[in-house]
Amino acid sequence: MAATPSSKSVHEITVKKRMSDETASTKKKKEKESLGWMEWIRGWSSVFGEILFQRITASHYLNPLPLPPVNGLPCIVTGSTSGIGRETARQLAEAGAHVVMDVRNTKAAQELIQQ
Repeated sequence: MAATPSSKSVHEITVKKRMSDETASTKKKKEKESLGWMEWIRGWSSVFGEILFQRITASHYLNPLPLPPVNGLPCIVTGSTSGIGRETARQLAEAGAHVVMDVRNTKAAQELIQQ
């Protein structure tokens, strides 16, 4: 059975329409891969807004919260030779706690104990 000219043209139209739809969708995907300038402005303004909010709220805290009484309490501090662990160990020792330091560098721990 031979194809009629009308059915062939309908098939061709359908194929062409699908191809144009696929081309349009790939163009939209390519356009969406990169952010536009409005998205950049929104993103950076939210970052700067958050930083400003944090600075304003932090300026209202004059003193850190007081440490509860820890006289004689054993306190284990990990990473106490540097950074937050070091400052935590120092503060606890000044408050009278019995500080147990869990360290990798014993030389740095000895220097901290001497202070």
